[in-house]
Amino acid sequence: MNVKPKKVVSLVLNSVMHDARVLKQAESLSNNGYDVTIIGVKDNKRSFDLKRLSENLSIQLVAWKSQQYKVASLLIAGFYGVFLCLSAIFLTLILTQISFESNVLNPSKLNLNWDFIAIIGTFVFVVFLVTIKALRVYRKINGNAVRYASLELGAKDDSSILKYIFDLLDSIISIRNNELFEAALKLSPDIVHCHDVHTINIGVRLKNKLGIKIIYDAHEIYEEIAQGSEKQKLENEKKQKIAEDNADYFITINESIANYYSNKYPRLPKATILKNACKFNGIIDYDGRLHEEANLPRDTKIILFQGGFAKARGLFDLIKIAKFLNDDWALVFMGWGNIEEELKEVGSSIENELINKRIDSDLLPYKEKYLGSVLNELETSIVNKDSKKDGHQPYTLGTYDSFTSNYHKTLSQLENLKSKKRIAFLPGVPQNELTKWTAGASLGVIPYENIGLNHFYCTPNKLWEYPNAGVPILASPYPEMQKIVEGHDVGWLIEEPISPRTLAEFIMEIDDEELRLKKENCYKFIESDNWSVYSERLIELYRNIK
Repeated sequence: MNVKPKKVVSLVLNSVMHDARVLKQAESLSNNGYDVTIIGVKDNKRSFDLKRLSENLSIQLVAWKSQQYKVASLLIAGFYGVFLCLSAIFLTLILTQISFESNVLNPSKLNLNWDFIAIIGTFVFVVFLVTIKALRVYRKINGNAVRYASLELGAKDDSSILKYIFDLLDSIISIRNNELFEAALKLSPDIVHCHDVHTINIGVRLKNKLGIKIIYDAHEIYEEIAQGSEKQKLENEKKQKIAEDNADYFITINESIANYYSNKYPRLPKATILKNACKFNGIIDYDGRLHEEANLPRDTKIILFQGGFAKARGLFDLIKIAKFLNDDWALVFMGWGNIEEELKEVGSSIENELINKRIDSDLLPYKEKYLGSVLNELETSIVNKDSKKDGHQPYTLGTYDSFTSNYHKTLSQLENLKSKKRIAFLPGVPQNELTKWTAGASLGVIPYENIGLNHFYCTPNKLWEYPNAGVPILASPYPEMQKIVEGHDVGWLIEEPISPRTLAEFIMEIDDEELRLKKENCYKFIESDNWSVYSERLIELYRNIK
């Protein structure tokens, strides 16, 4: 008799494809007989409705909050039109009053009919323009409702005010968010797995409607998130209490965060710890793709940061180390995020500064040596006009030719220097190809700033992604990262506060033998602490659900 597999709905408020943790869990469950659908949200890069990864694993994306934003766009356009119409009426009344007073004071010029017609005509024309403008505003906002609603987008100059108004209207009119709930409800799941606290309300609705179990998977300490506003942190804390009262099972990422939750939310179930470990696929034979894409010579040692570009991750201090590195090293940022353009501007400024320094230092010897010779010979020729009678050789362009030849040769070399970067930015790569890219680095950096418990106790995916590719780690000296970096001797800890010059000097002092030994330790670590360990814990938790 065939047993129908249990249906699992996994909820997450991102577009899924870059979320390694969510994908790993779903794959493990589907490989062990569960029918899994991950429901996420569309963004400006991924807008498909349904993607089937295997027989028992699908990804479904919905337009999260788009209905709220569409209604808000109608309200905004309406308010905009009413405001302009009232302004036009007010202006018309002023013009009428001025016209009337003018005609009263100058009876000889009295022409009320024509003045009245002109004023009414102006009013109608203004109202027509206002209507057209309001419709354009509505079409623009309504057409971009999904884009504005996406959580993964950074604030754009043309949408930040609109986004503020949307959020304000959303909180006032309390339009109910049904998209994820309705999509999940149609699947009639047996279990709902809520990734992050932001999905817990939807999970509770499903639990109450279907009588199913909730697994709450806390990837972070949400009331301590570095990028969150005070309002967001308070909202997250309220949601945490909802999770505390409704979660049937609880998962988190490490012991320190588990202890935090146990102390602050004691009614939560005991935590099952699933670390952000990678699947280990053996030693990588690097094919040169990272160097090639970054336009760097194959023998360049790469310092790599991969993942999300966000504030408080130490990236602005990290990029400044490029000023002090020698030509053996380069810095590569591989990923995406809302500070990407700002980082690139800083990087471009540093590159230009380095090029100017190279121009000055590389051209100076030619200026001093060859230009000096030319001037000396010119002086001799001028003083000795009758050079033949005095036994002097007539002035030739030999020295000048030598100078210009070497000078232009140096200019050509400097043009090549402009293409020799010390900083490169690359887009994020598919999760199943990541290790092949990471393997090109000599060091992997995690320079997070200590601005809250979420960072202090963090164990990001990179902590396993780097060793999985045989890349030693350079990480901030926080408890959970220190356990791995020092406990398994897979890298070094960054001294705080970060000094770009000091960090660059430290990196340049690391020799090839040290890198080789740390690389070996990376593979030893990942062989013993990879996703297979935590996959077994996940399956055990699911099998114990009653």
